[in-house]
Amino acid sequence: MAGNASNYLEEAIAKHITRVAAYTMPTALYLGLSPDTYVEDTTLTEFTGGNYARVNVSSSFSWDAGLGKVKNIQILWPVLTSTLADALSWILYDQSLNVLETGALVDPIAMVAGTTPRVVAGSALFGAS
Repeated sequence: MAGNASNYLEEAIAKHITRVAAYTMPTALYLGLSPDTYVEDTTLTEFTGGNYARVNVSSSFSWDAGLGKVKNIQILWPVLTSTLADALSWILYDQSLNVLETGALVDPIAMVAGTTPRVVAGSALFGAS
């Protein structure tokens, strides 16, 4: 399943299209992980603790159009200091930490103490719908 645009993003685009307010492209993008099972139009809870932190993917983040694959980069989170539940979903934020999009990971990411959670270059972050 592909990601789902947040209500915030849908409203911003609608206002832009109808000339109510211009949508300004984000100056920064952050990728977070969640242990929650992705369900469209629900709020996902991002991990806390264990040295987990969302990562800035602004300068190196790009998608293969329509395929949901991360291109040419590896996304790395900090080394975990404690074991957390597996990551099942992802959350994309802008610089103001507005949620832009959420979705289910194709493969869960093990969140084990002493490891660096990652999405490798060319791998599927989410499935095409």
